[in-house]
Amino acid sequence: METKSEGNRFGRYYERTRKKVTEQKEAKTEGTREEESKAKKKENRLEREENKGVLAGLPPSQPEALTLHLKTELSRVKESGK
Repeated sequence: METKSEGNRFGRYYERTRKKVTEQKEAKTEGTREEESKAKKKENRLEREENKGVLAGLPPSQPEALTLHLKTELSRVKESGK
């Protein structure tokens, strides 16, 4: 039969171990959530850029063409404003 002090010692050990394991799991899931969030933001940004190109009449997935198109539009607007 265990004494009261042995039971308390085991209880404290159990609580510390359980707390450490819980913290590790939370940290792991938090890191995963951050990575998923970053990936989703990047995907959304790329999709928005591609949509801008499609609206401008450019074929999708050509960011260089979109940049060139926007630069020519900007220069045209500047010239018309003079």
